[in-house]
Amino acid sequence: MNFGVADATAIPESYVLVANLSDDRVRAFDPETGELVNGNFFNSASFGHATDFVRVGNEIWVSDEARGRIYRFGIGDRALKGEIEIRKVRGLEYANGKVYAVQPIDGHTGIERGIVTIDPDTYEVGPSFQASRSLSTYWDVVSFQGDLLVSSVSTGFDGIFRFSADGDYLGEFHESPWGGNKSHRRKYTQIHVRDNGDLLVGAVGFNADLYLINSEGDQTGIFSGLGGVHLGPTATSAVYGTHEFGNGLFLTAGAGFRNAQLITIPGPHTAVLLGVSCLVVRRRRS
Repeated sequence: MNFGVADATAIPESYVLVANLSDDRVRAFDPETGELVNGNFFNSASFGHATDFVRVGNEIWVSDEARGRIYRFGIGDRALKGEIEIRKVRGLEYANGKVYAVQPIDGHTGIERGIVTIDPDTYEVGPSFQASRSLSTYWDVVSFQGDLLVSSVSTGFDGIFRFSADGDYLGEFHESPWGGNKSHRRKYTQIHVRDNGDLLVGAVGFNADLYLINSEGDQTGIFSGLGGVHLGPTATSAVYGTHEFGNGLFLTAGAGFRNAQLITIPGPHTAVLLGVSCLVVRRRRS
């Protein structure tokens, strides 16, 4: 912090991005109100099956499960800067100086991978890790209390699992309830970490809905029927993506949509700070 110096600082803009699979476009919503502000955020960029988003330095990375690519877009001009080949890639997270990407199964070899790491400077794909075999339906990965949480939609191995930042398996964080009937197990998709450390988690399959899970891994609420922004068919048919807006309402992305992520980018406006200059950082996941 500097005192006695006038400074001009760009005001960051934030958007909640959601992929629409029906027209291969990415929609952008106001993170405070939930209002749609841009129906084609990447200017007609072509996607096969965009799934998740993460900001990495001056770029926005977009995973495309169908094409087996992570596309790298400039954060200012939103132009395509390059791509990384990772077959069947889904969820993305940037933490601990690396990018974690869900690659449930290698599209070339059929070998189950789990989570792979990517160097954000060289774009090299590093080692993979997983809890056990039969994890071809891992969905999302998020940073949580210095560790990682990973969701799975695999029948018989669904739930939320915890790993260290280095990929060591730490056990099951939350077990999907099933009442003695495996076909009734809940299949978890996107994980959204709230400011207080609780989780909003989407689910598909039996009892599909938006669930609240506390920081200890216990389910404490269901958000069925609450007001907010819903994309696709009825919320209870499937919830693939979720986000909590600043006004307390929720976004739920149903069939035909995927993960919702808060992305903060440099804004076009400028604020003049008299006497004080400072850096404000907004977390990508709340």
